[in-house]
Amino acid sequence: KEKDKTTFRKKCLGIHNKYRKLHRSPPMVLSHKINLWAQAWAENIAARDMMYHRPNNPYGENLYVFVSSPAAKRPKPKAVVSAWYNEIKYYNFRKGGSVAQLASVCVVGV
Repeated sequence: KEKDKTTFRKKCLGIHNKYRKLHRSPPMVLSHKINLWAQAWAENIAARDMMYHRPNNPYGENLYVFVSSPAAKRPKPKAVVSAWYNEIKYYNFRKGGSVAQLASVCVVGV
């Protein structure tokens, strides 16, 4: 199970960095500490069937909900990262804004 999480994180990171490269944003690297932080919150909100941003989060975050039947199916990294990236349509490149995916963040947890 941990191997699956690691593989998923690495695939998401690779896809995320491809999108960042389109905008000349530096690549990100995974952080074990932030991975644990993100995983704990994901498990917390999943156990309560809720989705909301973690209060007082020093890192920022992107959330994604995946529901499937049967429950054994898993989300595809490309679908997850593309959903986040598609928020670009709300970003004003002339004025700037708060799209975390395009910020100069270089360390990430998935």
